[in-house]
Amino acid sequence: MNLLSLTRDNVREMLRVSEGIPSSVGPRKMGHPLTNHLRSAGYTRNLNINGSPPGKTRFVSMADMEEAVWQTLQSPSGLAAVKALRPGYRPEAIEWELDRLLAFNCDVPDPNGRPTLKRNVTFTTHEQLRAGFGRTKCVLVIEGRERAGVTHIQVVTAYPSVDKNAIEALLRSVRLNDEFRRR
Repeated sequence: MNLLSLTRDNVREMLRVSEGIPSSVGPRKMGHPLTNHLRSAGYTRNLNINGSPPGKTRFVSMADMEEAVWQTLQSPSGLAAVKALRPGYRPEAIEWELDRLLAFNCDVPDPNGRPTLKRNVTFTTHEQLRAGFGRTKCVLVIEGRERAGVTHIQVVTAYPSVDKNAIEALLRSVRLNDEFRRR
């Protein structure tokens, strides 16, 4: 497989193969399935509402994760990271703003301010559109792995990157639409 001409089928296979393989780089060398995160997770930036710790964001479906990984690897920063890939090397996380919305879920603080409780909320593409969003930012972490003398891409994680202001805007929009439907 030519690393610089990946297809969506290559990405699907790469994600399937990456599941459960221990990382060869960094402090965590234990592997676990990406499906444990459904389908990966990362801490939301600056999501510290009511003094609670940040929540995690996740893609809702494997198809959405495949699309995000494929588009991110096709981006200029993704192509540069793939070109520099070698066995045992993990480039900086690749961030890319996708040209479409993808549904995601995240942990948000309890609306009553209880710091120990979090709620898992899913935001559909329609809810994101109503709140004025039109793109999804993705973060992708890859590393190079050698198998049979050939360098392969291992996906360590991929997740939607959503900041505190965006989450708050989405929550406000959903609440306004819910109140309007009740009337």
